[in-house]
Amino acid sequence: MTRRQILTQLMTLATLTATGGRMARAQEPLTPFTDWVRRFYLTQLAVRAREEGRATQETDSNLEPTLSQPLRDYLTAEMQALYDNAQNRQMPPEVAATIQEGPILHEIFGWGALPNRPIALVTVAKAPWWKSLTQDNLALVTLNIAGVERDLTVKGHYDAPTFNWEIEDIDYGDGSDETLRERLERTATWPKRN
Repeated sequence: MTRRQILTQLMTLATLTATGGRMARAQEPLTPFTDWVRRFYLTQLAVRAREEGRATQETDSNLEPTLSQPLRDYLTAEMQALYDNAQNRQMPPEVAATIQEGPILHEIFGWGALPNRPIALVTVAKAPWWKSLTQDNLALVTLNIAGVERDLTVKGHYDAPTFNWEIEDIDYGDGSDETLRERLERTATWPKRN
């Protein structure tokens, strides 16, 4: 093998190594999940304030058009299918009879987020280490709903081809151990509305 051939192979190897490094970096999120979740919740709160006629300059300053769509648009493909399958379902009378009056469950904000109740984002942090032992990309969201603080755990999935975070599930906490996925799966078994 000549020196020229050796140099050519070394240059090819160096080029492939550099390209592989760039491709690997492209697979990594540019924004940490907790930052994305913070922006998502602030935007969703701004959208809610507008819908309820309570928008202020402060709430509008948090509105990001790319994060202001309905929840379905930010779910993983699997969760979107579950979401679509659960639409237009009617609660069976035997289930309705077991529900006692109390705070309803909002898909994004969780328990007690009734219309026109004040909601504020307190913090978004990486989930505690014990929750992260079995799952990656977890964010702990603390909301203040009408003076009561509530925690949600949001599980994310990074979609590398689109460079976007997606929501894989939301655990509503509050001792109910109910998640968005469980709620959608249960609702999908109910009869369709006429």
